[in-house]
Amino acid sequence: MYEYWLQLESWIGYELLTQSGETVAILLIYLLLRLSISRSVQSLVKQVDRRFHLLKYSFIILNALLVLGLIQVWFDRSWSVASFVGLLSAGLSIVFREPLLNLAGWVFILTRRPFSVGERIQVGDSHAGDVVDIGLNDFTIMEIGNWIDSDQSTGRILHVPNGLVFTHSIANYNQGFPFLWNELQVLVTFESDWQRGIDILQSVGDRCCNVDAEMQRKTLEDLQRVDSYFIAFKHLTPIVYLAKGDSGIILTLRYLCEPRRRRSTENEIWKAIFTEFAKSPNLEFAYATQRFVKDGDPTSRTNRTGSS
Repeated sequence: MYEYWLQLESWIGYELLTQSGETVAILLIYLLLRLSISRSVQSLVKQVDRRFHLLKYSFIILNALLVLGLIQVWFDRSWSVASFVGLLSAGLSIVFREPLLNLAGWVFILTRRPFSVGERIQVGDSHAGDVVDIGLNDFTIMEIGNWIDSDQSTGRILHVPNGLVFTHSIANYNQGFPFLWNELQVLVTFESDWQRGIDILQSVGDRCCNVDAEMQRKTLEDLQRVDSYFIAFKHLTPIVYLAKGDSGIILTLRYLCEPRRRRSTENEIWKAIFTEFAKSPNLEFAYATQRFVKDGDPTSRTNRTGSS
C-alpha cells in the first residue's frame, strides 16, 4: 500500500510538472503572437479605425485559443482534433456573430432586393434616407428627417449594419408604387362657406399636383401589369375630404407627390391656398376659441385664442 501511494504521488508530481511546463510554453507563445500581431498590424494598416477593429478581433481569437489550450492541458488531455475544431468553431461563431449576420444580410439584400442604391428607405422607426452604397458589412444612407421636417436631408451619412434587415421592417419609398400619398389639413370656421373651401382646395390640388394625367395613366397601367405586389389603387387624382373638428371644419386635401418633393409640393399648395382664401371674404381660418354667453342675452361673443 505504501509503495502504491509513493508511485501515485510520483505520478501526480510528474503530471503536475508536465502541465505547468506546457502552461508556461502556451503563455509564452501567446505573448509572442500577441506582440507580433500588434506590431505587424500597426506597421501595415495605416487607417486608425481599421487598425483598431483588426486588432480587436485578432486578440479575441487569440484569447479564445489561449483558453482552449489551457483547458486542453489542465482538464481533458484526451480531446480529439475534431472536438477541438468543433469547440473552436462554436466559439468563433459566437465571437463573430454580428459580422456573420451582416454578411448574411448582404446576401439577402442582393438576392431579395428589398432596396437598391438610389432608393429612399426607412429602417424600423429610427433611420431613414437615400441609399448611397451597399457593402459586405453595412449599407450607407444619406439621412433625412430627424430634426429636419418633411423628409429633407440632414447632410449626415449613416452606416446601418446589414443584419438589421432581419430584425427591423424596411419601408421603401420607391418600390412597387413610385409616389407618396400626402395630405394637407385646412381648418376653417363653422361660419365659413365650406363648399367654397372644397372647390378651392380641389382646384389648387389639380393645378399644383406634380403628377400629370399622362404619368397617372402610365402608373395605373404599370400597377395592373406588375406581378410582385397587389396594389389596387383605382384613382390617383387629388381629392378633398370634409370632417368636423373641435374648433372648426377640417378640409383635407389628399394628393400624390414624388417622394423627394413632399416639402416643395406643400409649399406650392399652401401659397395657392393662402392666395385664394384672401380673395374669398366668406372663408376664414379657424383656431382655438372660447365663447362667453351672458344671461338673458340672445347674442354671444367669441374670443379667439391660440393659432391655426
